[in-house]
Amino acid sequence: YPNPWCKGNDGDLSCTPFYYKPWTYENFMKYQSGGQDPHWCYDEPGATLIGAGNSGNVFTTTRAWAHFTDGKLDDKFFYVFHGCDGAGIMHDCEGDIKYVERIGPISGDQNNLLCEDGITVKEIPNAPYNPRRRCEFRHPGLGKVYSDYAAGSAWNTYGANDRIPEEDFKSAASGSWSPDVINALNKVATNPFNEDNAIGFMIFPWVCTTVCGVGKQGCDDTNKVFNSEDVENVKCYWDNERGDDGTPLVQLFWGILKNDGEKPYLDMKGWIYDKNQKKMVEFNNGWTMNICNDGDGCFDIPMPPKNATEIIPS
Repeated sequence: YPNPWCKGNDGDLSCTPFYYKPWTYENFMKYQSGGQDPHWCYDEPGATLIGAGNSGNVFTTTRAWAHFTDGKLDDKFFYVFHGCDGAGIMHDCEGDIKYVERIGPISGDQNNLLCEDGITVKEIPNAPYNPRRRCEFRHPGLGKVYSDYAAGSAWNTYGANDRIPEEDFKSAASGSWSPDVINALNKVATNPFNEDNAIGFMIFPWVCTTVCGVGKQGCDDTNKVFNSEDVENVKCYWDNERGDDGTPLVQLFWGILKNDGEKPYLDMKGWIYDKNQKKMVEFNNGWTMNICNDGDGCFDIPMPPKNATEIIPS
């Protein structure tokens, strides 16, 4: 895969989270196997999750998922599961395999990426330093700005009695998370469906910070590829770092593919860590997700009304 760049703004779901796609993991695996692509690129449930049945190509993603009620979109987010399409590279050259995204709703400002502290991504190089500043996300392939984006890597497939291993509860950069977080995750880390081929994954908030320090110039050796706005000295990433208290804002999900006789759907369960209660709080007692089709509006979910009230575990 010699071309490390995707075109962008053409509806390509595989072009994410940046325009830069070096295919690091895929090329490594192919080299290790004598020029053969990993067999699991073609396996289920991944082929159905990414939409390979429609495209016949397991190296691109053409499918998104969301919750529907009576055939109509009824969700604040849509989810995209990637396989071997090269999506997901981070500034540490990790993450570009089995990337997973939760995206939406669409932002009211499509010209700027707004962040915490009332600034934009373009203002980060001269703003007070904050390594965990949450920001909006511009999807390079869709060309749209979304107000809430979370992501992670990698989703994996588990057997009926399997669990997400405790060794996954850490950051590659800063190490293991706090015992409170690990204990809470362990309570929901076992496959709740008791069936083979369940998928499990974790996602984290999207944050942006400086590459080499506030007010610095001429020091960005990333060539501005790790943000979508072509801004020097800014990198964005999904934040699974432990922080001062050892606590990332982690969400853990399980899903399993089913079929209603006509089309596939996903049964889902999910939890978010509540650091005040020191436990994982469940979302909605489970829900289903169906395939997003043209005209459903999945990529243009509106922001909630300004007077809407929502309680989100902190």
